[in-house]
Amino acid sequence: MRRCGGVREYSMFSNAAKLRVEHHEIAALLMQLEVAVMQAEPMPEQQLVVLRNDLARVLTAHLAFEDEVVYPELLRHPDPSIASLAREFQSEMGGLANRFAQYSSHWTASRVENDWAGFCRATKAMIAGFNERVAREDRELYALLDRLRREAA
Repeated sequence: MRRCGGVREYSMFSNAAKLRVEHHEIAALLMQLEVAVMQAEPMPEQQLVVLRNDLARVLTAHLAFEDEVVYPELLRHPDPSIASLAREFQSEMGGLANRFAQYSSHWTASRVENDWAGFCRATKAMIAGFNERVAREDRELYALLDRLRREAA
């Protein structure tokens, strides 16, 4: 990190655009999955596997960056309200990430095939949780990063 005009310039600032691009990727994958679970019959198994793997890959990379770069920087911020917001987001995301891991391990290919309706319900709930989280990050967390970047300039 370097100092810019006496104010620390956080390394995550240059990556706020990267985070937003990842949100668009996540949203696009969630939309594809949502379309799939709106169908009466499952999509071909291999297509579903690829879609779910792509979502898991993008989510894992996104969450790792937030955990390794964004939250640690914000947690060290001198403004306690900023550190508090980072703790709140970090805590909530851990719960959402764990639920996604449970969802992924529970819904094996054979379970999806044997209980398409149950998979659809579980998937719709998972998608709603992620869509809400992405919207909140865009509205609160990334807006904060933008504000801090402007203040550091």
